[in-house]
Amino acid sequence: MRTIQDILRLSPKERASEYKAVDIDKVWIDDVCYDNYGTYSFIWEKSYVKSPERANNGSIGNLNSYSTFLTPHLKIDFSLMSIDYYRRLMQQIYGRNEFIVKCYDVIYNKKITVKMYFATEEMAKLWTIVEKVQQGADAWEEYIELVGVQGYTVELIGTNNDIDLVSVMYYPNYPSDVSQRPYPEFEAENDVYFGEDIIVGGNSTYPDNPPNGYEFAYWCTETSPNSASAIRYTNKTTLTVNPYGLTLYAIWQKRQSTRD
Repeated sequence: MRTIQDILRLSPKERASEYKAVDIDKVWIDDVCYDNYGTYSFIWEKSYVKSPERANNGSIGNLNSYSTFLTPHLKIDFSLMSIDYYRRLMQQIYGRNEFIVKCYDVIYNKKITVKMYFATEEMAKLWTIVEKVQQGADAWEEYIELVGVQGYTVELIGTNNDIDLVSVMYYPNYPSDVSQRPYPEFEAENDVYFGEDIIVGGNSTYPDNPPNGYEFAYWCTETSPNSASAIRYTNKTTLTVNPYGLTLYAIWQKRQSTRD
């Protein structure tokens, strides 16, 4: 049996492959998964931006009020990463002010979803592959290509802002030749948050209540699946909701006739 020291010597990916209780070795920032770091740490820190209520003698009467000034703090240490991975991270940092972060909270032993922003980052330590060219008695180094980043740390600080509610809507999108149209004309999922994982279709009745002569095929982001921007989703698959919400249209196909 391994001791905790043995387990700590494993790489994050080795630990993730052998210990499946929680998805501890992955961090999601918006919908981008980061799992090639050296270590990460997450904790709820006390922040006095919003103080708890105190009595006249200065005592805190309600301990639950402490929750009003706890903010999440996440630190990710990258030992080595490719320049492409670094560019992706930087483009994400510069693209928005607030982010939905999902990671494992070891204190409360659960996955958490919080709204955070990137703290000011230090300059990355870039490293290169060097080729030495020998010519006679002389030798010199030629820098061939910038290939990676070494020893880089990013920090994210919680904003204490509520995670945004977004709209998730489903429309029946009946074929034009359908006259008898089962109701309702649209369905919605309530209390869905940006960055949350949902089951596509949710509790929609459309797949189980098709119009006469048709059967449900899949969901689509456009009324026509042939549209260049159309994205198809199989019913009951898992999807992370983006900040603009989600609108899906049912796509139907002619029911094939069967012979006895």
